[in-house]
Amino acid sequence: MTSPVSDLRAAWPVAFDVGPINAQPTGVSITVSELLRALDTLAPGRIERIGRSVGTDGPLRGLRYLAWLQTAADSEVRAVRAAVVHYTNGVAPLRSRRPFALSIVDLSLLRRPGDHPASRLALAPFLVSAARRARLIIVPSRATAHEVRRLLHVSAERVVVIPQEGFLFNGTIR
Repeated sequence: MTSPVSDLRAAWPVAFDVGPINAQPTGVSITVSELLRALDTLAPGRIERIGRSVGTDGPLRGLRYLAWLQTAADSEVRAVRAAVVHYTNGVAPLRSRRPFALSIVDLSLLRRPGDHPASRLALAPFLVSAARRARLIIVPSRATAHEVRRLLHVSAERVVVIPQEGFLFNGTIR
């Protein structure tokens, strides 16, 4: 039997959720931008971007992002003929016709809900559901991996640590 990681590496093209990328990046936006640049370098022409506001290059934020995930994300994935999807903000459509990887930067949404705006709190049940259904979960640290396994009851073999320092920075892969 193949591992979840090898299953996902063999599947091309990959639809990559760029919804969290902002013009003035912070947190998740920086992580997603750097990962996208690294993937574009490692697999040129194989990464299909999904998740931008219709008719713009702007980000989908808050409840607009959640609405896009539930109503249009799967259609965008099919339109680009992706074999697999990488959802980059810890949530995924409740119904996905393709296997998906999920990035979870941290679980502050669950551990410290009072630190988040109400629109972001709406993502919490979707985060739990997506983590349980994801073929692979990508986290930036062993501490986050431990929290994902403990709080979301995800098996260790589905959680992969990719430290942020492993991404592409300033045109070179570290």
